[in-house]
Amino acid sequence: MHLEDRTDRHIRPSPVGHPDEVLDRAVRRGVITPREADLIGRTRLEKEGLAELARRTGSGYLTCRTRRTEADERLAAYLLISGPDQMPRGPEAAAGTGLAA
Repeated sequence: MHLEDRTDRHIRPSPVGHPDEVLDRAVRRGVITPREADLIGRTRLEKEGLAELARRTGSGYLTCRTRRTEADERLAAYLLISGPDQMPRGPEAAAGTGLAA
């Protein structure tokens, strides 16, 4: 099958905008909290170590890792499964995707 013969039903467009804008949009739509967006931004985008962030904030490493994993999964569901304009709002929205923790 040639690429031009494929339908776009399996191909989602990439989220538009700077990664910080994508995180902000997810916060506004209730997919992740501002705290989770900060956690993702610092550890995924700014490359701050998760152990370093946990130590600096006085949180446990496992707690930070769990929070980030849960937020990552909801964000992925928001961006990839239904698309950012169609995803239901809130943490419960990811429950039906199989991605919820």
